[in-house]
Amino acid sequence: MYSRKGGSSNNQSVYKFASVKMGKVIRVESSLEYDACFHLEYSKDITSFVSQPCGVEYVLNGIKRTFFPDFLAESQKHGLHYLEIKRLNLNLEPNFGKENRQLKI
Repeated sequence: MYSRKGGSSNNQSVYKFASVKMGKVIRVESSLEYDACFHLEYSKDITSFVSQPCGVEYVLNGIKRTFFPDFLAESQKHGLHYLEIKRLNLNLEPNFGKENRQLKI
């Protein structure tokens, strides 16, 4: 596993969320991830969270790939868990996530 380099590129928007809980500015790549920060920030169950925590390399069908979860959150009830933020209508497409469902972290 490795971290994604910070900063913006021409292909990704960068939003900044000022987190009192984490005591720093959290950089995210979409407005949906920005909105998710509010849920993570104000949830009493979430004790900490980080954006783009690490990259996980895996091989699928002979091709080396890298998966970057949107968040790593720590919950009082469930411990550490990765979060991936997507639009609902994308999640309803039949082939969405076919590759990522095969990835076990």
